[in-house]
Order: sequence, then C-alpha cells, then structure tokens
Amino acid sequence: MGKTNIVKECLRDNWIKQYFNMGIVYNSANKIFTGENLIDVPSCSSETLPPLLYKYFSFPKSRREINKRMRQIANRRLWFSSRKLMNDPKDLMTINTDLLSEDEKNYYVQVVDEKIYFCLCQDPTNVLMWAHYAKSFSGFSLGFRYNQNYDFPKIKSVSYQPRNFVEEYKKFYEMKCNDVIKTLVTGTLADTMLFSVQHFEEHIWLQKLNEMILYTKTAEWSYEKEYRLVLSASKFTKKSKISGKLIEADSVGLEIAEITIGLSCSEKNRKRVIKVWRKLNRGSASPIRLFELKYEGDKLTRKEQSNLYK
Repeated sequence: MGKTNIVKECLRDNWIKQYFNMGIVYNSANKIFTGENLIDVPSCSSETLPPLLYKYFSFPKSRREINKRMRQIANRRLWFSSRKLMNDPKDLMTINTDLLSEDEKNYYVQVVDEKIYFCLCQDPTNVLMWAHYAKSFSGFSLGFRYNQNYDFPKIKSVSYQPRNFVEEYKKFYEMKCNDVIKTLVTGTLADTMLFSVQHFEEHIWLQKLNEMILYTKTAEWSYEKEYRLVLSASKFTKKSKISGKLIEADSVGLEIAEITIGLSCSEKNRKRVIKVWRKLNRGSASPIRLFELKYEGDKLTRKEQSNLYK
C-alpha cells in the first residue's frame, strides 16, 4: 500500500473512532445508536413518492387577489413560502431553542430561515385538508406529477415526531462541527469518506441534520401526510429576509396533472378554475384531468368531468 493510501486509511480510521468515542454509530436502518438507545432519523436516500402529490388552495377575499392567484397558476408559477408565513407558527421550530447553546441556536435558525418551502400531500380527498386549506371545501386542489429523472431538488416526506428531540439535534450538531469531518470533506482526502461528497453541506451527516430540522413536524399534524420541497432562497434573491418567491413549476420538476374543484366552490369560482384548466391544457404535453369533489354516502370522492373535455 502506498504512503498516500496509508494516510487516507489512518484518517478514515480516526474519523470512525471519533464517532465511536462520541457514542454514535450509523447503520443502514436510518437509526443512530447513541450507546443507550436507537434514534430514528429521516432517510437521506431517495424515497419512493406517490404517483401524484396534491396542493390545496382557497380563493382570496378580493377579486384582484383571486385573479392574481389564477394567473399565477395558469402560468405554472408556484408560491414557495418562507417559514414565517406558514400557518403553523411552530412549524420548523420543533426543537425548544432555549435549551440550545447560542451557536446551536444560530445554526438552527439560519437553516430554517434561509429556505423557502412548497408543501404537498398524498391524498386528494383528505377531509381535513379540504376543510382547512381549501376554506371549507370552497377552493380547489392541484395534483402534481414529479419528475424524478433529473437533477431537481428532492421532495421528501415529513416525519412526525411525538417529542422534542433536543438531544438528537445536539448530537448531530456536534458531528457537524467535528474537525476530522471538516478536514476530510474540505481537503483532498474527501474520497476516504463512506459517502461521495463534493461540498461540506452535502456531507451525509450534515444532510441528516438538515433533514431533521426541515422535514419534521409535531405529531398533531400527522393527518396531513405531508411532503415538502425545500429550496435555498439565496439562489433566487440577495435579500436576507423574504416572504417567499414565485417559482416556475417545471424548473423544480413539477408538472400539473390534475385539478379538483371543491364541493362548496361557488359557480363563479368554478368557472375561473375551468378557464385556467383549459389554458393549462393548451400548453401541456399531457392532458390535465379535471375532477369535482363529491360525497358518495359518507365517503368523500371525486368525479372526473369528462364531458368538458370536448
């Protein structure tokens, strides 16, 4: 074995020992062994997504805002929101930051506030989602097909934690700051890592730390069965604080595949949705299907409006 390879092996062994001494061992079941118990963490690997994911919309109060929203959708532009505009004030704040050191807290806030978010769910007939996000069934929903074949930002499912995972976060933050990792990842010996990386932020441990922060909600929200697409706001603006950003759907791998009109949608708004649907179809490579929500007994279901396809 050459001198360079010996150095690499020693550094890699030292890196593994550092983690072992910290009481942390990673296994393929996406669990961290802390020496006392196993902690579940979100997976960094690509997950199998449902064929379609759904976003629920309500109609704003003013006609001007309604027309603005419908134009955005007709032009396939989607609003990615900052954390501060999310409906849950505790979203992305599932850790009690009062229990963190100043550095740990600053990193946590930096991660969540530097991102913009587009949230979806897997169920087009979720009663609570229609009630909460489509304003008592009076709105509509869009069904999206996600292109997983290209290098787009990855959509990931949200993990619902029943507890505040401060200790887990502290462990991950400790790993992030480990000098051995920094040396390996930023230096010329990065190929000794167990995972191929190009930048420090792509390191598997930092990725898991970020996922723990960005894709976790408290258990009360589990009915949403949420999936989340997260982008770095700095890629779109130099402003340090923004409320959100309109993003072209196809630029992030999303394609509108379905529209569903709510059960209590007014006739005027129903016509608005159909008008947008027709415009979208004229510029779509694949036909966009149109549904209306309905009840069959006690079951909420959808009926395709095939008579409008002519």
